[in-house]
Amino acid sequence: MDKRKPPIKKSESPDASETGRAIQFCEQRAILKAITDKKYRDFFYFCCCTGMRVSEALSVKVKNIDFRKRVIRIDLKDSKTKKHRRDIPFVKELFDGMDIKGKLLFPSVTYEGSGKYFCQLYKRLNLDLNRHSTRHTFVSVLNHIGVPPDTVMLWAGHTDLKMTTDTYTHVLKNGSSPVLSYLKKLKSSLRL
Repeated sequence: MDKRKPPIKKSESPDASETGRAIQFCEQRAILKAITDKKYRDFFYFCCCTGMRVSEALSVKVKNIDFRKRVIRIDLKDSKTKKHRRDIPFVKELFDGMDIKGKLLFPSVTYEGSGKYFCQLYKRLNLDLNRHSTRHTFVSVLNHIGVPPDTVMLWAGHTDLKMTTDTYTHVLKNGSSPVLSYLKKLKSSLRL
């Protein structure tokens, strides 16, 4: 069994319900501070800053990161939707401190292992979150800083704008976090 892929039965997954909410700025800071394993810290930050689904982030190959064009190509061939095939822009600092020499960006992170790690972490921090909350966070932060909804929809890989605006966009209280700082730099670099 490939441990990098999601379990067949969603009911057995720590993310049985992919509904969720955005992670508030103060919670983002608390989570980043509480993550003791660098690979999971990098993974959490990467997912919040790219909006990738867990399966997408685990499938990112180093060769699909175009540092010249500053895009990450998502191309999951076994996907049900073409929206799993898209380019996500980035600012180079997203990869600061990450070892990107191998075939996969996160070779030592598995679907099951990350599920267990984050389920325990969120429980310890008394937060009602799951790994899918990073996608809600990405969309909500981009909305918070004024990125056009149709652009957010494309980056998140949603099939319609209603999904982006009605399901994934949540109100964030004012604050600061490394994710907010990064996404502001991304917006500025793209002149949105």
